[in-house]
Amino acid sequence: MFTNLFILQIFSAFLVGGFVVGLLTFIVEKLPPALGGFIITIPSTLVVAYVFIALANSPETIVVIAPTTIATFGIALLFFVSYAFFSRISLKKVWSVLLSSVLALGVFFLLVSLLTVFQTQLTQLPLALLIYITCLVLTQWIMIRQQPGKKTYPKHIYTPLQKVGRSVFIGLIVALAVFLSRVLGLVWGGIFSAFPAAYYSTLLIFHWYYGSDYLFAVYRFGPLGSITLVIFVLITAYTYQVFGIAWGTVLALTASGVYSLAATMLHRYYNKLFCRSSQTKNA
Repeated sequence: MFTNLFILQIFSAFLVGGFVVGLLTFIVEKLPPALGGFIITIPSTLVVAYVFIALANSPETIVVIAPTTIATFGIALLFFVSYAFFSRISLKKVWSVLLSSVLALGVFFLLVSLLTVFQTQLTQLPLALLIYITCLVLTQWIMIRQQPGKKTYPKHIYTPLQKVGRSVFIGLIVALAVFLSRVLGLVWGGIFSAFPAAYYSTLLIFHWYYGSDYLFAVYRFGPLGSITLVIFVLITAYTYQVFGIAWGTVLALTASGVYSLAATMLHRYYNKLFCRSSQTKNA
């Protein structure tokens, strides 16, 4: 089972996953906010995980894990909202971050364990989409209603240590997804490829430096941004079989990129309208 090639693939997944996220973090900091927001929505972690899972198994395995991945995206949204709410518990900073992490991860793995019980049913795409859309609507509604008062927040610049830490953590999650897809089965590979490693590492940093309200403000439309990931998964489920891994990835990234660009432009337009309406009321 553990051939030299498989071990090399796991190690490569770790290196490539960490490098890609580190590179994108560096690029985003150098770009204007609008363009940086578009770049950061690229499903970088998922891309690397899917490519290496396909290499370690076969391109056809993506069809099998796609529904599980999509359903897990919904649970990941609940994980994020849970963390944001738990972060409002009044504690010292270190205990607040620790408790929020433990409770939110508990919610994530509890719900994921329920998914594994219904492995057969989760191979059905309509059911997976229903789970995801339900979680999407619920979490987006919560995020909009829970917005803190008007406040200006700074743009966070990651320190070198934070960049390295995020890259290592995300690389480990990608490598774990590849490993589990071979050892425990494709369902677990699909689950861990959808684990919000990039968002979780960012949550920890933002919570530590800026507090709970910052999480709700920065990720106000975070659930809608997850549609980019679903688009990528749906496209790869088809393109990997027809065009192969390389071209399949390019086509899926293009499709998700079009959505990300459109969503970024609509977000900017919404912010302008919101600012104008606020200025009119104040006048």
